[in-house]
Amino acid sequence: DVLSQAEWDALRDLVVSGLREGHGADGLIAAIRRCGELLAAPVPVAAGDRNELHNELQFIE
Repeated sequence: DVLSQAEWDALRDLVVSGLREGHGADGLIAAIRRCGELLAAPVPVAAGDRNELHNELQFIE
């Protein structure tokens, strides 16, 4: 596992806190940013890596 249970719990708490305060989008944004910080070390970008996915939301039906 790349992230510990405590890290997942903290991410969840960011989202829940935002929702409780009426700022769900802010909580979600904070959690996504924190995911990037947490994953930067164990999943580094290597030289020559390219972005394989679009940076837009993908809706799957």
